Amino acid sequence: MTLLIAYFVLLCLILLALPLWSHFYGKTPLVSLRNLTLFSFFWYQAWNAIHPLTSDVKSDFIVRDLVGSGWIFAMGCTLFLFVYVACYRLFGISESLSHKVPVPSREPSILVLLFLMPVLVVIGGVAKLTVTVPVIGILVAQLGVGLIASVAVLAGWVFARSWQNVVSSVIVIGTLGACSVLSIWNTFGRRELLGVLVSFAFGIYFSRFRGAPIFKFLVIAAVASYPLLVLINAYSITRGEVRGDTGPEQAKRIVEYIATGGTEPFIGMKGIGRSQEAEGAFWIIENYPRAIDYPPLFGVWYSVVNTVPRAFWQGKPVPVSSVMAKAADIEGVNQDAVTITVGVVGEAFADRWQWFAIMAYAAFAAFIIRFFDSLLWRKETSALLVAAVAINLGQIVGLFRGSFPNFVNLYLVGFIMVYPTLLVSSRFIGRQINQSRGHDGENDKRLFEPGDSNDLTQDSLEGDELLESDFGEMGHSSRRQDARQEASDFGTGL
Repeated sequence: MTLLIAYFVLLCLILLALPLWSHFYGKTPLVSLRNLTLFSFFWYQAWNAIHPLTSDVKSDFIVRDLVGSGWIFAMGCTLFLFVYVACYRLFGISESLSHKVPVPSREPSILVLLFLMPVLVVIGGVAKLTVTVPVIGILVAQLGVGLIASVAVLAGWVFARSWQNVVSSVIVIGTLGACSVLSIWNTFGRRELLGVLVSFAFGIYFSRFRGAPIFKFLVIAAVASYPLLVLINAYSITRGEVRGDTGPEQAKRIVEYIATGGTEPFIGMKGIGRSQEAEGAFWIIENYPRAIDYPPLFGVWYSVVNTVPRAFWQGKPVPVSSVMAKAADIEGVNQDAVTITVGVVGEAFADRWQWFAIMAYAAFAAFIIRFFDSLLWRKETSALLVAAVAINLGQIVGLFRGSFPNFVNLYLVGFIMVYPTLLVSSRFIGRQINQSRGHDGENDKRLFEPGDSNDLTQDSLEGDELLESDFGEMGHSSRRQDARQEASDFGTGL
């Protein structure tokens, strides 16, 4: 038992060190989709496995050989991580395909973004909440969710460039608040709200801090994350009080909770690290195939076809999370309605091909994440491209928690629905931008090149100068001097 716990601790340390090692050696940028998924694997698989091995709390899953199943799970995690990291690095085809996707050649000014954000929020809210037409309603709802998250990216982008302007800051805060309320409207899960907040942070990073020294950026990120954690914590505690209520009602309870002293950022989230993904995976390992058995590579092909409505597909299968309660005969819950996630490795062990499925799931995830990282780093100076790639980041953060095929499908459908909208709109509301910006062409072969301090300086000054020209006398007279000072502070390269 002790050796097994030590192994998972070592795996956790590797997962935490890998993003920093890759960044310092120029392999992968620190802020990337890949590193979000590594955090997902660390939290929901490796760290999550330690709790059932060290706790006396009775589990809903009856596992007779905890150590034996734990070692098999540990080897599955190791195999998945190795294949995922290796394929992410070696899959040049993902990068090649990303170069087939058009990127914006025109970019809206700060003033245009300030007018565009409220418009997109309204469209996103209407699409998410009001369209109930069968079949079409599902896709339109995904468009709405994606637009709301993309607006959060644009809000972060604008805020980083114009935080000193009162009018701009008020619009940004109001827009972010609207996105947050819409993300929790008629929703019990945390992923949409988490996606909005992480997308906002992505916008800030790519707008201003791409070239910041890494340790300074980490300090700023740690400080800035506190209010976001407080908000997620408040929602985690209050979300179960009333089912089926509206976004404003949920938002009111959150505000009341925080106003009465609920500023502890982790109380409501303590259960996340002690959820049952690993325990469910242990149970699957011990009971396969007697209690649960899925078709070969279910997680791969179901990620693609999950969008097909059940009205058009009689007998459409359900993911592993939907059958776990009944398969394990968990008491005290509605076994036909409750979903219990078992993590990506647990889902692979429920697959008929098991060990090969682990490698296939890892390779499939690496292919997708490498594609979008490559697309992002082709032109990371484009607010609209960042807004499209950084949608539904709650699905990316929770990708390896499960349900793996559902999360992959939600992210892909969101991107497919939102990106053409932003790309077409850029032709009408954007200004011509330098085609050489970003890491296009030969530079992208390494996927990541450290940010150029001159590029950061120019981007920062350009954003502030556009804001000053857009707002006229409302701008601060010292903006350019402040921008040059910030660019000097943060533009020394990595």
